Amino acid sequence: MEEKPTILDKLVARTLPKPKPKADYNIRIISVRLTKDLIDEMDQLVEQGHFMSRSELIREGIRTVIRKYRAKQLIELS
Repeated sequence: MEEKPTILDKLVARTLPKPKPKADYNIRIISVRLTKDLIDEMDQLVEQGHFMSRSELIREGIRTVIRKYRAKQLIELS
């Protein structure tokens, strides 16, 4: 079950760049080493329909971490 975004989440989301149309994406490929257990967990989320692919799941995870740290920075600056 997804958590409802907080006001701070919404504020931080406004600081993230807007997604560009798919044709304009400047995608880079990176290699990441993950445990089999973590990959199995990812695959379950994809199979359950929470994400379209492993890549989408990983991108969303990275965005979540970035939002968390930006929110922390905003709080520290307040």
